[in-house]
Amino acid sequence: MWIQIRGTVPGGAIYYKVPYQIHLFVEKVGIERFMTAVSSFNRLVKQGAKPEFEEFGKILQQLGVSEKDWVQFSNSL
Repeated sequence: MWIQIRGTVPGGAIYYKVPYQIHLFVEKVGIERFMTAVSSFNRLVKQGAKPEFEEFGKILQQLGVSEKDWVQFSNSL
């Protein structure tokens, strides 16, 4: 599924749904907080863990993202 947004850039921009939802979420929570969470999640993987997607949500919540924002984001994917 794709979403076209007009008026944001000349000619509009086309996003696929998931990347667009990630983009909106990062704008909401902040790039530094999001990237810190990604780094923490990747560190778990490098240590041999096999974390589920919900683990990413727990990391974000530890960094101050509300449960409401996390649930809204994860349900939008």
